[in-house]
Amino acid sequence: MVMKLSKGVGEIQVEDLKYIWKAPDIYNEVIENNIWLIYGRKGSGKSTLVEYIKSYPANRIVLVLRPEDHKVLQKIISAIETETKNVGDREIEMRIENTLDFILTSQLMRIVCNTILSDTESEEFKIITKFLQQSQMEGTSVIERAINMISDFTGKLILVENLGKFIDSFKDTITFEQAKEAFITFMASVNQEIVLCIDDIDEIGFSYSKLDRLFVNGLNIFLLRNNVNYLKKGSNIRIIVTMPSELYFHSNLWGADKLSEKSACLTWSNTQAIQELVNMRIGRLLNIKKRRSGGTAYT
Repeated sequence: MVMKLSKGVGEIQVEDLKYIWKAPDIYNEVIENNIWLIYGRKGSGKSTLVEYIKSYPANRIVLVLRPEDHKVLQKIISAIETETKNVGDREIEMRIENTLDFILTSQLMRIVCNTILSDTESEEFKIITKFLQQSQMEGTSVIERAINMISDFTGKLILVENLGKFIDSFKDTITFEQAKEAFITFMASVNQEIVLCIDDIDEIGFSYSKLDRLFVNGLNIFLLRNNVNYLKKGSNIRIIVTMPSELYFHSNLWGADKLSEKSACLTWSNTQAIQELVNMRIGRLLNIKKRRSGGTAYT
């Protein structure tokens, strides 16, 4: 039997989960925006932690991006393969960051426009809305539309070399950079937080090759650059990435001196808790009833 505990835990009902899952020491640090990157072995509870982030507090909007739900991360990895011949590693990583930034920030903008209605008369909100309208992102899947915009020239996703120049090529009245700046300013003025959690990236199926390392490094650049910018400008936006320990150590960790301070390893310190977790997961998989005589064993 193969059990994917880190994924399976999130499937357990909340009323059951609270009895077998104890928030790790880093939980408050994550909530308070002191942790951006979470790594740990399969089954250590990374996805469970993400699910708990979604439930507290009430003024938080959480977007969870997982490879099983959307193929954008897989498409970016495929794009890397076609662009590594005559381009240096560092340039590839920056192109990955640019591509992620355009696709995912546009998605966050749309979520905010559809959710926060308290200050829709602000100039910043109008700029965001206009950018989404002119880019035809207001009434469709933003991620799909953003991918299609980038793919229009070649028919398949490419990595964006120069984001400003690329977006300007559409000759829109509002550029992506202008819309993003308005988005950051707007989110600093409202009592609402938006969090993007990129979770379960190992579900893509990594081979731990050079291409995988470039992807993880580009993802880390996206994480670090944006979060630092959000903090500096007092914006209520945050990005959190979870990854297995193997990928964490496989990466070169671009900006390691800054990122390591915002990273944490998730481990199990309570062996009884993990035993109860495994027992419950087995019980749910096999539809086995727990003995009424007490204890944690299953029959």
